[in-house]
Amino acid sequence: MDKKRAIELLKQAVDEIPHLKTLHYQNDEIKLWLDKVGNMLRAGLKPEDYSKYWPVFQALEILKGVYEDNIYQEEYLKKVTNYEIALKSILLKYEVVGMEGKRDKGGEVERMDRQKTIEFLKQKSKEAVYVASLPYNNNEYLPWRRNIEDILESAFGVTSTEYRRVADVQITLTKGTRAELQRAYVRKVHRIQQEVDSIIQKYEQLKIEEKPAITTEAKDTMKSPIQLFDAMQFHPKIIQASKSLFENKHYAQAIFEAFKAVENFVQDKSGISLYGSNLMEKVFNEENPVIKVPEAGYYYKDVQRGFKNLFIGAAQGIRNPKAHKEIIQKDPYITLQYLGFASFLLKRIDYWEVDIS
Repeated sequence: MDKKRAIELLKQAVDEIPHLKTLHYQNDEIKLWLDKVGNMLRAGLKPEDYSKYWPVFQALEILKGVYEDNIYQEEYLKKVTNYEIALKSILLKYEVVGMEGKRDKGGEVERMDRQKTIEFLKQKSKEAVYVASLPYNNNEYLPWRRNIEDILESAFGVTSTEYRRVADVQITLTKGTRAELQRAYVRKVHRIQQEVDSIIQKYEQLKIEEKPAITTEAKDTMKSPIQLFDAMQFHPKIIQASKSLFENKHYAQAIFEAFKAVENFVQDKSGISLYGSNLMEKVFNEENPVIKVPEAGYYYKDVQRGFKNLFIGAAQGIRNPKAHKEIIQKDPYITLQYLGFASFLLKRIDYWEVDIS
């Protein structure tokens, strides 16, 4: 399911909650509603949305016992309210963070913009005064806290110090007078506020700034990927093997063909018909190299071994994965960096000596 569609359906489900609260706890609608919401979370959103907000029970399980009917009704309303808090928290997270879930050029999950995060945290810090003024058993504290945790998770990650500083705040009394419970609650709210303010202060001291807009003059001087390909003066074998593929945006194939050209050149120059890392180990072996690194000098074996490892790494870490897996590569600039590395290896081989003894 498309994420945007899942969010729209989730909003509709939240709008149905007031009606569910008017029903008797033994109604049939709640189980259908729970199944519908569960399917939305599983199919359209992230796994953590489902696992974090979906209780371990699959439906509303009312304990069997000797409780009065009104006790069961209270339990029912509490559970529906908990779902309402959880789902509204999910909706707010996607409203603030965005819907796309993009990935950055290095393949890592793109985090929420830090400046946007700080502005949101400032808003939540201001709300702490109001939240602390509420009775300890109110229904507004939990969504307030979950909103903060969700944004910190989206901006920094669930294992980050920033997220853990708030998530680990636990000041809870289960027994005591009303006054004692209220004081413990207020301390907890203030502690969360202190952690949030500390995070805000930390990043403001780092002088977070919005990325400057690209001016018209700057855009005019920027080169397209194809212009950069020509400007980088690649080895002729890279141009022959990869340029057409690069121009047609077949980036993964362009990388594969470039490193295949490296392997073919090593085979041709050394006269050895091995492949991959076996070829590189044999040809560049520091004990008895077929192709010598002439600039090795006094540190001959160390330098020879270093270049051998570069060629082995190129074969194992770049050439082989591109050959045997369906690698998706959409970034032309990352592709240019791969091609530049292949070109560097080819240019080194061009004038290195071959020991035919």
